[in-house]
Amino acid sequence: MNITKIERTVLLLLVIILSVIVIGCSKKQVNRETSIEENIIVEDIFVGPKWEPVEKCIAVLFGYGFEDEEVLKPLLDKIEEEYGLVDEQGLVYPLFYPEDFTVSGYIRTSKLPDLLALHDVSGLICLGSPEKMHYALAQLQDTQFSGPILSLFSQDDILGTESGSDFVLDYKNDVSTTEDVMTVAEETHFVSATDVSTVLIPLLSAVQNWDTLPEKDSLTFVDYVTPILEESTGGKLQLYRDPETGLKAENHFIFER
Repeated sequence: MNITKIERTVLLLLVIILSVIVIGCSKKQVNRETSIEENIIVEDIFVGPKWEPVEKCIAVLFGYGFEDEEVLKPLLDKIEEEYGLVDEQGLVYPLFYPEDFTVSGYIRTSKLPDLLALHDVSGLICLGSPEKMHYALAQLQDTQFSGPILSLFSQDDILGTESGSDFVLDYKNDVSTTEDVMTVAEETHFVSATDVSTVLIPLLSAVQNWDTLPEKDSLTFVDYVTPILEESTGGKLQLYRDPETGLKAENHFIFER
C-alpha cells in the first residue's frame, strides 16, 4: 500500500513538472511571435522617404492648366514622393501662378528672379507658362542664374519662350500654331496630371544630374535631355516647325507617344 502511494506521488510530480515545461515553452513561443510582429510593425512605421536630402533644388512653376486642386494635387503628391519638397530639404521648389506672383493685387511675372533667389536653385521647369512669362525668363539671363530652363506646354509667346529657354516641349495635339489656338488652350486643361508626371519625373532627374555631367562642356542641354526623355517615356520627340515661316526650331520639340 505504501509503495502505491509513493508511485502515485511520483507520477503526480512528473505530471506537474511536464505541465510547467509545456506552459513555459508555449509562453516563450508566444513572446517570440509577438516580438517578431512588433518588429515588423515598427519597421513599417519608420520607413524613410525614397529621396535623399539635397543642397540645391529645382524650381517648378505651375501655371495655366494646373490651377485646379484636383489636377495639381496628384502631381504634387507624386513629385513629393519621388524627390521631396524644398521645405523638407527635398529637390523640388514649387511656385504657383498667380498666387506667388501677386503683389498688391497685381500679377507681376517679374517676381520670378526674386523668387528663385530665395533658394539655391540649379534649374527651372515651367509648366503651362502664362502670358508675359518670357519677359521674366529674359530677366534671368541678366542675373547670375546659370541653370537650365525648361518650358513645358507654354501658353506664352512661342518665340519669346524659345529665346528664354534651353528646352521647350509641347504635346503633338496641343501645340499652338496660331493666336486663336493659343487663346483656346489657355482656357483648357490641355494635359492630365498623369501624363505630366511621366514627363516631369525624368526631367527633374536630368536637370539634377546636369551639373555633374562629365560631358557637360562638350554637350548641349538639348542633346543631353532628348534621348533621356524618349527612353524614359517611350515617346518620340520631333522639332517644332513654325507654321508661318516653315523654319524648324533648335530647342522646341513636339512630344508624341
